[in-house]
Amino acid sequence: MARDNSLYNKSLAAFKEEIINNSYTFQSKLPPESVLAEKFNISRSTLRKVMEKLKEEGFIESHQGSGWFVCNKSINRYIPVIIQKDSQNYRLTEIFEGTQDFFDSIGFSSLLTLAETNPKKEIELINKLISNGHKNFIIYPLSHNSNNVFYQKLLRKGYNCVFVDTLPEKITCDYVTSCNFLGGYMATKKLIDLGHTDIAFCSLPSPEQANTISERYEGYLSALEQNKIPFSESMVYIKKDMTFEEFGDYVVENLSSTALFASTDELGLILMKKFALSSKHPAIIGFDNTVLSSSLNMASMNQNFYEMGRTAARLLYERIINPNKSYEHIYIPVSLEERASLTRPADI
Repeated sequence: MARDNSLYNKSLAAFKEEIINNSYTFQSKLPPESVLAEKFNISRSTLRKVMEKLKEEGFIESHQGSGWFVCNKSINRYIPVIIQKDSQNYRLTEIFEGTQDFFDSIGFSSLLTLAETNPKKEIELINKLISNGHKNFIIYPLSHNSNNVFYQKLLRKGYNCVFVDTLPEKITCDYVTSCNFLGGYMATKKLIDLGHTDIAFCSLPSPEQANTISERYEGYLSALEQNKIPFSESMVYIKKDMTFEEFGDYVVENLSSTALFASTDELGLILMKKFALSSKHPAIIGFDNTVLSSSLNMASMNQNFYEMGRTAARLLYERIINPNKSYEHIYIPVSLEERASLTRPADI
């Protein structure tokens, strides 16, 4: 029985790959079952199971009395890439570009789909896409815990989903993100190498609200520990219930450190603006490497969003070909963009 299942899975994956890679054109008639069974070295009964599964997933269709044909429903070749509409990180479109380049190489197309930064609206959007025939999704979640029950139901029902940047909590899935821990470590280590021994961590949202932020915070703590710099709670500035402007004023009023690591560029840029109007001028490094951080000369950890998208597209393709493969978590390297905000203690 185990051998039969193995032959079934291998044959199903191989047949899907042939269809996806255009070995058979749309609406073309497939060879007779005897030929296909011999080609894949499987029994006729196993072949029929493969054909029924391919039909169920929309790859082929049967015409009574005429045999099997490659399905002409091209909807399965359009992959929705769901990104949050109101995100302040305008580089997220690079995720879409990465998916587009990969899918172009295999005859698929990315379908840019903007969610409304609202959990209920995201569910409505995905359900609408499903009703239109879509079965495969790349999702940039609103948060690590916003729609997890819904995501779990999608996966159980056989929909293929790859999550980008944010890992949905307590869900086993394919997932691609940046090396956030390493980024937090590298940012803090750079400030240490410049001579700073009093380095603040500033974040809005809090690490509890986003696992990406939590990983950056852990990297910050690790860099302090490994470089024998004492940690103090007074070095951590985290708030959940403030606007960015309010939080910026709060940090400027209370900061005593000579340097700070901001968990996102959006926050780092607010702090740069606020400190420019004060008597304090700490070294600042952010995370994301947005266009504004470059133009305003703020150092930042660069995320390779393009590669995150391309990798997510590859994982989804492999999942479509072989639904039984092991789930993967892939971490994309980050790099430091050094700019004028990386001042030494003597310069402050």
